[in-house]
Amino acid sequence: YQRRVHGGIIASVQPIHLPDDGRWLERFIGSARANQSFSFRSLLNSRTRLSCGSDWPVASASPLQGIWASVTRQTFDMQHPDGFVPTEKISIFDALRCFTSGAAYSGFDEHSVGTLAAGSFADFVVLSEDVTTLDPLKLPKVSVALTVVGGEQQYPQL
Repeated sequence: YQRRVHGGIIASVQPIHLPDDGRWLERFIGSARANQSFSFRSLLNSRTRLSCGSDWPVASASPLQGIWASVTRQTFDMQHPDGFVPTEKISIFDALRCFTSGAAYSGFDEHSVGTLAAGSFADFVVLSEDVTTLDPLKLPKVSVALTVVGGEQQYPQL
């Protein structure tokens, strides 16, 4: 992991693949390699910049599903009740950062998007629940209540 930090490498990952891949990884690549897959916590602990995305159209475009995957590490078959390699879970705060400012940084847009700050575009969503206090297993039930792009409300439409 240290080579990534010193080399300025950004890890661009799509956590939404974990719920599917976690079902078969060990069987096909062995437990040692499977346990190093989707190593979000290790990457963050090594100070590697982490950028999260959806990988749409291959997977769901919903960042909320990717956030759920990175925080709970649940697999679709529910065979990992504590999560697939639970030591690699990240906090909701880390997940939100990776999907916002982390993604903006990897696209060289960190000065205009990814955070709510003076001089940045006013692009943001309001969610139906406070995801920072919600049980992470309930994240799939969260919905977007409001979307603002460039300071103008886009959803729901007025």
